[in-house]
Amino acid sequence: MGFSIITFENETLNIENMSVNIRQKTIKQTVGKNVVILGPALGVEANENVLTMSGKITSATKDTDKTNLKNLKDGQRHAYSDGIRSGDYAILSLNFTDTGGTAGISQYVYNMTLVEW
Repeated sequence: MGFSIITFENETLNIENMSVNIRQKTIKQTVGKNVVILGPALGVEANENVLTMSGKITSATKDTDKTNLKNLKDGQRHAYSDGIRSGDYAILSLNFTDTGGTAGISQYVYNMTLVEW
């Protein structure tokens, strides 16, 4: 998938790469600020999407945008839309590969995995 824009809750993010894994629906539980996958939802024929994506935050408000994205890793489901898929998703993992706080940083590179709820 090429460059695109997604909306996750109130954040608009630039995505450079995304992979979609379609798997059997799972049972999820929130523990603290983390989503824990308890196992497959037996007897349910529905599937769910797991989206793994990477991108860069480069806006003039990049520090605020980074903080807002980190705050969405709260173990809760949030509205997601990318023009193909829309629904409620939760962040399974969120990693930044930057030296945040260093003067002169022009972008924050991130990798994020979302699971459909």
